[in-house]
Amino acid sequence: MTLSSETGRRSTDASCLGGYRLEGVAAGDYEVFATLRGGSAAGFIELSVRRSTEAANVPVQRLPTFDIEVRRAGSGDAADIPLQLLGQRQDLSQTEPARVIEGPRTTLAPGHWEFRAIVPPGQYVESIVQLYGRAPRRSEDENVSDWYPVFIPARSSFRLRITVSDQSGRIAGQVVAKSRPSPGTPVFLWPVAVATRRSLSSPVLQVWPDTEGRFQFDSLPPGDYRLLATFDVKEVDAELIELTEALTVNVEASQVTSIKLPVWVAPW
Repeated sequence: MTLSSETGRRSTDASCLGGYRLEGVAAGDYEVFATLRGGSAAGFIELSVRRSTEAANVPVQRLPTFDIEVRRAGSGDAADIPLQLLGQRQDLSQTEPARVIEGPRTTLAPGHWEFRAIVPPGQYVESIVQLYGRAPRRSEDENVSDWYPVFIPARSSFRLRITVSDQSGRIAGQVVAKSRPSPGTPVFLWPVAVATRRSLSSPVLQVWPDTEGRFQFDSLPPGDYRLLATFDVKEVDAELIELTEALTVNVEASQVTSIKLPVWVAPW
């Protein structure tokens, strides 16, 4: 039995015919996850502790079965698109290591999960959702994950739908310094919207231009991106993107956006 909160987690063993008790639990929101040894069955509940004593039952049952359905964007039929699905279970305290989820049918423990999918070049993931499921936790959190959040219920079966689009765009550009090509200058690409970062399965992309300073980013979902070419940093985040006034570029579906990108030099 594992009790988790935003401040940590506590675990203990308990009998299926008995129970367990945790002392000194602060008021707040908790998740309780119970699993049999070997992982053949599990239970999950969410609990709000507001009084000196709280009690709850955690039904433990066989792991829910779920089907993985892949669809092409704009189509109502299943599509045969090769992809790799990754998943990681999380509680209020921590996230488990990511692992490959094999399909088209499998079992997973109930609770809050995050997923991402790696698709063939020229395509991108438009969405990953649990059909007819509840809304994911903390959807308005400032620290929104770059993974797709999904709640897996304890019921016997459900379906996960992955929608893939082949209408990706591309950015083709040239890095310049004082109107001359700047070969080998690292170029960073920052998707502005969280949905775009989830589609790319990465918060930031990086490429190195050729001897003529030319570069390109392929398989991009439509949307706005910030681009930065510089030797002065090794990684970027939202704060640095704003500080450097990185170039904003809009990518449209199935279109190529051509740009010239000046080299940014740190003032420090």
